[in-house]
Amino acid sequence: MRFCFPKYTLGLGIIGCLKITSILVGREPSDVTALFPCPEKATQLSFVAENKYQVCDYTGRVVSEGEATTNTEGRLVVPFVSPAGYHEVVFISEGEAQATGMWSPPAGEMPADAYMSIDTAISWLTKPADRPVLVRNLKNVIGPGGLARERLSWSDINPQDGKWDWETARGYETTRRLYVEAGIPVLEMFHNVPGWMGRSQEGNFPDDLVAVSREWSEVARRWSGFWGGLEVWNEPDIGLGGNQPSDQYVPIVKAVRKAMTDVGVTTPLGAGVFASFNPLYLELAARNGLLDECDFLSFHYYGNPLGIEPLVAKYRAWLASANQETKPLWMTEVGMSRAGKSGVRPPVGEQMETALAYGMQAVEAKACGVARFFPFVYTEYSEHEERRHFGMLDHRHTPLRVLAASAQAGRVLAGLAYVGDIPAARVRGAERVRVFGTDTDDSALVVVYTGRVAPGATVELPFAGTSAQGADGRKLKIGKEGVSIPIDDGLTYVKVPRAALTDMLDTSTEAMRLYQLSQQVPSSIPVAAAIVLQPQIDREAMKAISVRGYFLKEKDDTVTVRLGVNNLSDVKRTVTLRVAGVQKNTVMVPAHTRVIAPLEITVKALPGGMGGDDRRIDISATSDDGSRIAPVALVVIPDAGANGVAEHLAQSKYQFGLTVSEAYRWDKNAAGTLTFGHEPPAEWGYTVTFPKGVDRWAYPRFTLPQEVDAKRVTGVLVRARCVRPGTVRLMSWDDKDKSSVTQFPIIPADGKWHVAYIPLASYQQAFAGPAGEGRPITRISIGFNSAEDTNTLEISDLYMIGK
Repeated sequence: MRFCFPKYTLGLGIIGCLKITSILVGREPSDVTALFPCPEKATQLSFVAENKYQVCDYTGRVVSEGEATTNTEGRLVVPFVSPAGYHEVVFISEGEAQATGMWSPPAGEMPADAYMSIDTAISWLTKPADRPVLVRNLKNVIGPGGLARERLSWSDINPQDGKWDWETARGYETTRRLYVEAGIPVLEMFHNVPGWMGRSQEGNFPDDLVAVSREWSEVARRWSGFWGGLEVWNEPDIGLGGNQPSDQYVPIVKAVRKAMTDVGVTTPLGAGVFASFNPLYLELAARNGLLDECDFLSFHYYGNPLGIEPLVAKYRAWLASANQETKPLWMTEVGMSRAGKSGVRPPVGEQMETALAYGMQAVEAKACGVARFFPFVYTEYSEHEERRHFGMLDHRHTPLRVLAASAQAGRVLAGLAYVGDIPAARVRGAERVRVFGTDTDDSALVVVYTGRVAPGATVELPFAGTSAQGADGRKLKIGKEGVSIPIDDGLTYVKVPRAALTDMLDTSTEAMRLYQLSQQVPSSIPVAAAIVLQPQIDREAMKAISVRGYFLKEKDDTVTVRLGVNNLSDVKRTVTLRVAGVQKNTVMVPAHTRVIAPLEITVKALPGGMGGDDRRIDISATSDDGSRIAPVALVVIPDAGANGVAEHLAQSKYQFGLTVSEAYRWDKNAAGTLTFGHEPPAEWGYTVTFPKGVDRWAYPRFTLPQEVDAKRVTGVLVRARCVRPGTVRLMSWDDKDKSSVTQFPIIPADGKWHVAYIPLASYQQAFAGPAGEGRPITRISIGFNSAEDTNTLEISDLYMIGK
């Protein structure tokens, strides 16, 4: 469906997707002496109207100007015949910060295409009164076939067992009906649970899976007509998952899938929803059967567009290791943050930089075979104390350039397949040149990307183009017999005769391998299981829990796993449990009931895992009716003990001892007064005294010697002690000064010496450089968040090692 205006009339309120501020803005009093009237005496105040306006294009160039008139309703009217592309109206008295954006799609119907969708989140980010026009305008952004990603607070709609509030103050059901009326299916997503269900392992995931299945059957029965997809949870691999391992996440996916199956709902179910590529978390998720429970795998990305290809390759490699290499991939949050302030429209240059990233992210994901692409986020949104800003609309719901670039990418790529690359070396100044087309079209779409917004820039193609469009879809003038292409935006779409590319099209790219995998029929997933296993370890047996696994206490030779056996069916079942293939327990589980089966496991007999110092627990089960039961897998990390350093070094293929006593490599980084000092056996240490009332943290940074071979490093080995209570963590910084920190304590803060090995993959988010590999670590810190006003930490051994 196409939606555009050949001529715009602007006024107060919304016309299409346009909005103008109050008519009184920009008025100057004609006589300032009248501003001191006598009390209680009627006074007439006169103002000089400042109605001068400019209409600017995508690059900020003025294309029209004049003085707005006032109509009979008292609204300002600006006539403008809009060519294709992005424009904004700027009233001189208001300036750029109050500009009004508009976007005219290029002429022609957009082919039905499921690729371009959008993360809207209007259930959480907007007032109900604003939503009807916001939903209607989505057709201009995603076109036919796209989805709108929404958010649901399950705890709000299901506050008590069997009690429902489908509307709530957020207007959930009314909003979803708006989507249905607009012909836009919803990708539903939730990441909380009602408190009455309890919390597994005292984390974020529900304890009562029988209730999960029962209540989600009701949600699916009532709302599935709104849905085009359902994601179970959001970013479970980081804070929203309570910093727990994936063995706690996968059971809720299984329970929700069983609930939907029981009521005959076939909505595609997505799982993963990963914030970053964490090999340890993913490997454990696969061992718990995650990929057998979902129709598509979803993940998020906020980084350099050229990092998408290697990231998709990593996910495909992981899927291949679990025999699910062709499973559809959805990128359900993609984008890049910007600086600025809430309620302030970003300047033109900053908009163009952000729009360039969004446009090329869409191109790269399409070339790499991503099935659905959701730029983040439709409406204005800020986070991290307003240091990071997002939004395709400004605070008045008028379009920013990032909306135009995202919508244009979806429109121009619709219905096309990736067919190869033109080697970037053949187009001077280009970083990447992707080519798309169809078997029935004699022309091809060549996407040229320089990665730089540069007014007046051009590139010379080794072939002649027939037409060109900017990042926003505006028509560009081609020079020099069709080979000189304007590329002010850093991204230009060029139509080229397919025959002209015959001798230079590279079809053997990594993207082509990934794209071809995406075109294969995915492996079928098994029937939803009625028995769902749910592992738990008593807190008394652990010193910490993290996304990596369970850190066991000192000298623990055995650990007891309390395995919840949840029967989500209407018939009682007898279930036999095995650990590493050895029968351990048999339990009878009544219908719609959970039975706890304790399994005592000898830790030293367990096989090693991916982390280097961890141990794997593999639990399988069979039912008396022969039906499938998905396995359970856990990771435990035993305490290293006094000989932990020597044992780790003996197992390491690479080791580099850091001379922590080199004082010049340290810088003080703390919220209090930090003093370096230590006593044997420590080689280095510090004491911090915090003022009253401050956030008590200390993370002094150590600059690594340049001799450290970052490519071989897989983790950090440390022997340390923290004297007083607190949370001891490892932080690291890459060569772009981006930091990562463990969400779990690396050692207990009990005054004793402890050894810890921390794999980089257990806490680092994927640093997405152009090559897609993790950036080299340049600085590290063993620091703490202290529970007391004074605390001390000492280190005797610190190594960068490769397992």
